[in-house]
Amino acid sequence: MSTYESTWYFATQTGVQKCGTSTLQRFLSTHARIIMKESEGNFFSPGGDWRSGGLSAYLKELPAAPKEMMLMEKSPTYFFVEGAAEAIASVRL
Repeated sequence: MSTYESTWYFATQTGVQKCGTSTLQRFLSTHARIIMKESEGNFFSPGGDWRSGGLSAYLKELPAAPKEMMLMEKSPTYFFVEGAAEAIASVRL
């Protein structure tokens, strides 16, 4: 389970399949202040918990991180899910 205090930054990488999302993830994960979720994100996908589980369920899926870090995940499916962009934009850590 993740531990959060007050100042984290959050980003989601999305794109269609075969557009370079995995390569970009590898590049970004080398940055000292970026912590990438290792598995592909599905929280905002159909069948994910974003409609019912809320922010607390999402935080459980992210890795623990000290303050001032950027937490990131990627998923090509978010590109196609109606309402996913708005749900992602509403995340406030």
